[in-house]
Amino acid sequence: MQIFTYNDYLDYISNKKIKKLIQNQNKKVNTKESIEKSKQEAKEKDMTEKIKENLDKNIEELLEDEQEVSKIINDYFKIQICDINSENLEKKQFKENKKSKIFKVKEKDIYFIIKLEKTPNYNIPYIIFNECIELIKKLKEDYKEKKPVIIPIIIYIGNEKWNIQHNNRIRYTSFEENNMELGYNILDFNLYKTKEIKSKKSKINKYILLKKEMKIYLIDEKYNL
Repeated sequence: MQIFTYNDYLDYISNKKIKKLIQNQNKKVNTKESIEKSKQEAKEKDMTEKIKENLDKNIEELLEDEQEVSKIINDYFKIQICDINSENLEKKQFKENKKSKIFKVKEKDIYFIIKLEKTPNYNIPYIIFNECIELIKKLKEDYKEKKPVIIPIIIYIGNEKWNIQHNNRIRYTSFEENNMELGYNILDFNLYKTKEIKSKKSKINKYILLKKEMKIYLIDEKYNL
């Protein structure tokens, strides 16, 4: 059996050459372990990011589907001006709104602008306002719709807190003083508990739950809980 005695200890502290040799070897071992640990952490981070990207991509694809969009709207919003279902909702495309999903309620001049956000966007009130203006202009000029109604919805799937005011106001004067509100509707999944999300109908909720579980897992791993 190999043992380490007090005499070995005395030999070590009295022999500078051995001491220096062992210290240098320890440095090499620690450096190698540090490099390996960094590589492993980078690998795990890449894998985590890929999983997150895939989940976000799945959510984005579901937002192309009339049925899923009608479900997510009914899951979280109370639309009083009309009923929303997969039968009366149709997807539209306008070059002026490339970065948003546009849906129209059949036989009504009611449109939804749906934007997916992964991080807080402090320009969102102005972006939404501009998109609403451009869409109404398009509908008036090209489709001769008299009084189209736009319902803007932000679907936020990020982990950071969405602390952006969504009732920002812009003041302007046109013959007389007017106030125009840059408002939008937001679905922030961070405000909902797991139990609430589980009770909803849209498939999007399943991917949100996976994102939440991943977040909890990463926190547990970080703090060794």
